[in-house]
Amino acid sequence: MFISISFGLFIYSFLLFFQPFGIADINENKSSYVLGFGIITFVVMLFNYTIIPALLYTFFDPEKWTIGKNIVFGLWNFVLIAFLNYFYTIYVGGVIMQGYAFLFIIVGTVTIGIFPLTILLLINELYLRGKHEKNAAEMSTQLRSVMGSTPSPTSPTIKIIGESKNDSLEIGEAELFYIKAVDNYCDVKFLRDKRLSSQLLRISLKNIESQLVDFPDILRCHRSYIINKRRISRISGNARAYYLHFETSDEQIPLSRGFKKDMLSP
Repeated sequence: MFISISFGLFIYSFLLFFQPFGIADINENKSSYVLGFGIITFVVMLFNYTIIPALLYTFFDPEKWTIGKNIVFGLWNFVLIAFLNYFYTIYVGGVIMQGYAFLFIIVGTVTIGIFPLTILLLINELYLRGKHEKNAAEMSTQLRSVMGSTPSPTSPTIKIIGESKNDSLEIGEAELFYIKAVDNYCDVKFLRDKRLSSQLLRISLKNIESQLVDFPDILRCHRSYIINKRRISRISGNARAYYLHFETSDEQIPLSRGFKKDMLSP
């Protein structure tokens, strides 16, 4: 509602103050006529930001929202407002339109609306960033009891067998940090002599995942990563995604949008 009212007031104020597109030539009921454009903007924005998200929840899911969707949604707002402005100008303003007039109105609508829409996009990005940062901090707090566990010599043994019989790795569960898919190989990161070591195995990540089903703390968090949640040092977030961090490694491991965050809970 606030967004709709703000956009409607902005359009009304802008048109009344600058009087572009022939509005300066109107002598009677200018304020009332201009108010119609503000009301059109208000109604369209209210419909698009309340009714449509309720009908298309999957598309508007905040966890799956992207800059691309933001741009597409903004263009949809412009086109719908321009369409209604076109008919309003004809039937209320009594203006005779030529064939190219609709394109002219779209350009005018975009020119006026691009500034408040840009502000709206920035506000939305800041909101998502703040939300993800807060959620990341909460998840880090919940994980504190299991993060950075000291390797135990009695921890279960993980054995990963590659496509070649001589291509294998055997380590303690607590020593594993994460596994990254690299083309037709997987790069396994693990602790060895108190240092982060690495071994490249010719094997798919899906194959490794099937070999580690008996280890509940070893999770597939992304199409390119498998992680040991007990080795996570912290979780961060921005407007687009969440990232996992590990001690002794500078790599930020993304969480896929479909990953269930409660799987990281102790």
